[in-house]
Amino acid sequence: MMVRFVSADSPIPSFYRPLLVEAQQGALILTVNRRLARYLHQLYACWQRDSSSLSWPTPAIADPLEWLTQWLAQSDLPQVLLQPAQQQFLWQKIVREDSCLQQRDLLQFDETAHLARQAHQLCCEYRLPFANGRSGWPAMTEEEQAFSRWRMRYLEYCRDCAGVDEARLWELITQAFHCGALSPPSRCWLIGFDEISPALAQLVAAFKHRGSSVQHFPSVLPSVDEAEVAVPPPASQPRIVACANEEHEIRVAADWCREHLQSGHRVGVIVPELARQQRLIERIFTEQLGPSLQRPASEVPINLSLGEPLSRLGPIAVALCLLQCEEPLSLDRLSYLLRSPWLGGGVSAAVPHARAEAWLRRRQVRQASVEHYASLLMGPFQEVSLRRLLEVVQSLVSQKGTQRFSAWAEYFSHLLYKIGWPGDLSHSSDAYQMVTAWQEKVFPSLLGLDAVSGAGVTRLEAASWLQRVADETIFQPEARSQSLQILGLLESSGLYYDAVWVMGLHDRVLPAGLSCYPFLPVRLQKQYGLPRTSVDRERHFSQQIMQRLLSMAPRVVLSYPGFAEGMALSPSPFLPRQEHEILPALSVQERQDCPELESVEDPKGLPLALPAAGEVIAGGTAVLKEQAQCPFRAYARFRLKAQALEHPVAGYDARLRGTLIHAVLQAFWQQVKTHDALLALSIESRASLLQQLVAAILASSCVTESQQEMRALEQQRLVKLALQWLDQEQKRPSFHVVHVEQKQRVRVGPLSLNVVADRVDCLAEGSGYVILDYKTGRMNLNDLLQSPLLEPQLPLYALCGQERPVRGLAFAQLRSGECQFKGVTEESEILPGVKAVGGMTWSELLDQWRTTLEGLAAQFALGCAEVTPVADKVCRYCDLNGLCRLKLRPSDESDGDA
Repeated sequence: MMVRFVSADSPIPSFYRPLLVEAQQGALILTVNRRLARYLHQLYACWQRDSSSLSWPTPAIADPLEWLTQWLAQSDLPQVLLQPAQQQFLWQKIVREDSCLQQRDLLQFDETAHLARQAHQLCCEYRLPFANGRSGWPAMTEEEQAFSRWRMRYLEYCRDCAGVDEARLWELITQAFHCGALSPPSRCWLIGFDEISPALAQLVAAFKHRGSSVQHFPSVLPSVDEAEVAVPPPASQPRIVACANEEHEIRVAADWCREHLQSGHRVGVIVPELARQQRLIERIFTEQLGPSLQRPASEVPINLSLGEPLSRLGPIAVALCLLQCEEPLSLDRLSYLLRSPWLGGGVSAAVPHARAEAWLRRRQVRQASVEHYASLLMGPFQEVSLRRLLEVVQSLVSQKGTQRFSAWAEYFSHLLYKIGWPGDLSHSSDAYQMVTAWQEKVFPSLLGLDAVSGAGVTRLEAASWLQRVADETIFQPEARSQSLQILGLLESSGLYYDAVWVMGLHDRVLPAGLSCYPFLPVRLQKQYGLPRTSVDRERHFSQQIMQRLLSMAPRVVLSYPGFAEGMALSPSPFLPRQEHEILPALSVQERQDCPELESVEDPKGLPLALPAAGEVIAGGTAVLKEQAQCPFRAYARFRLKAQALEHPVAGYDARLRGTLIHAVLQAFWQQVKTHDALLALSIESRASLLQQLVAAILASSCVTESQQEMRALEQQRLVKLALQWLDQEQKRPSFHVVHVEQKQRVRVGPLSLNVVADRVDCLAEGSGYVILDYKTGRMNLNDLLQSPLLEPQLPLYALCGQERPVRGLAFAQLRSGECQFKGVTEESEILPGVKAVGGMTWSELLDQWRTTLEGLAAQFALGCAEVTPVADKVCRYCDLNGLCRLKLRPSDESDGDA
């Protein structure tokens, strides 16, 4: 008999209806996991509403551990259930104390304690004999002996505080049922269990001993007519599909799901390695289902079972970041807090916060005390939320003493309230659930630690425990839809669908590889049948899994990839013995088997509203340089005002070093002025003068602590580089410096620009000017002479606003060991190593530059914004790659840094 599902108008598969009847009549329904329990509760509520019920008692549907916890709370037993955080604290304490006694150093106390706690749980669940160090496990290894000591000490702690953990709760409640201290339910149903652990088997035996009826579902229920029960047999002929690789497999499965969803079917996708493939699956399914179902990505009906640690999610992550602040406070941490919408003012004061962050980055602040941040920011920024944030962080870092965990919990709660957490953002349903999970699961864990800690802890220790609990708390928002569920292999137990696709069934997943648990004897692990400890056990378990997968729906597809993570794979040996469909890899056209999205190419921005007479375009010569190198970058930077945030570095970055050498040479020539005066200075005099100038410039330029520490080294570098450059200057014919850092306004095409020439020299007898532009990178002369004109600033200086004719222009390349002039002149020997223009006259070259510059200015004014960088090197260090998203292959071409 096939499983019958009701129409899409009702969410209740008819297969589950008899079980819901049993739950209504008071039977206990134990599920393999909480996911299945939640699903059955949802079905029960829908069933009651369909019956026009306005209210109803909560049915006894739960996973075994949740049900045992409820019984302990309702019973008169003296034991108190220890929370996971309390258990971990005890295990860590025990491991540390034992390590000191045994004079053994452990590198990872937390991880060791976690593994010991896991071994203890396995001992209880599989009823392994406990070794007391004198008898029990023979030939114990050193690790097993250590675990034996730890576990005895842990049980002593539990007895002293009348505590019991989840692992020992099974035995406690089972004994209470067996001896009559508790009365079991009259009927019990088990659903979704691929195997029964020894702990569950003993609980079931206690039920039966007291006269309870215990049955596995699906089965014929005594309270309903047999004709009403539909038990799904294995799929008569499942499809077995071989795919080229994992992405191919996911895309084919997504297409198959789309067809069934459009037919109104309820679909399940089972993924054994869901944790590893989660992001890829979510992206491909959303990409392929959204357009075809005509829904936005946020409304695609996907219920992905795998949650995320609560600590990674927005409001919780920022709360943990705040509570764990310490001095010196890094700019990255402060920036994260400033940007967060989950703190008070994060939305309403987002712009002032962003400006404050950018201001700190421009000043190269990498880390500082909170007091120093306040002294820097409170002058230029008077935002209330910024002041409140710094006050809260200052309050946190000033807490140096110890308190009990509960006192820290109260203090943390007060500070989060004071700073306006979880912010002034309009909260979604998911965000509300995150905050609720923090308040109900994570934060109360600190209160419970008082019972086991026995001493005070520091603020950072208390905050780290919050971090640990949040890391271990898996959050999964309530599902938006049950139409399509994507689950792990074990999470799918007990669920049934119209159609099921099981992917990733290769030989490394089914059967799973063997893996023994630390601290427990391997022989006992195999003897007592612990998971993944023997070939026979995994073979039997894999057969059960495959039988369940084939029974989950009338339509079942099993697939496997031929290649994944750089390895060739084979199909699982437990797949049914039948012919496999081998699917070729999808072509680009086949991948787009969805309604095509219209593509619109729009390479132009808005034309520039030309300013009135006297107004200038901000950006200077950089406007034309960016337009020549990449029109989109010019439009984004100077029209949209887009600019990436700076990344502070220790000491002096390349830009600051370039600024400093500019300032040193400017100050030098303002004093020396002429070539003759330069020659009159001895090497010692030059060095002495430069030492004075550099010291004064660094004294006014050093801002950060790291710059102060490296000031002496930077002074040596600047003096050495300046002396190397002056060696080049003295080789020149006679000249005198006319202008240094000359600021002027020029007109080029439709644009008015403010420009600054680094230096203008007048040749002997006033025969003309030579214009120099200091550059600290390697310069390429072709950028000045060939098309496109990638370095337009020197030609612009030559064409505009000079009192005398310009006879040459050059880059002054300031690099240690590579100082030289790179440029072009009207005649040879005007500058050392610079040749006269070839192939055309000087006037023809000037006319060519004028035409090119006016064309660049006209393009910028018209809003030309094509994403057309002229070379790979233009994109290599561009800070707007995230805006244009153009990926270019790096070339071996040398850079032309400015």
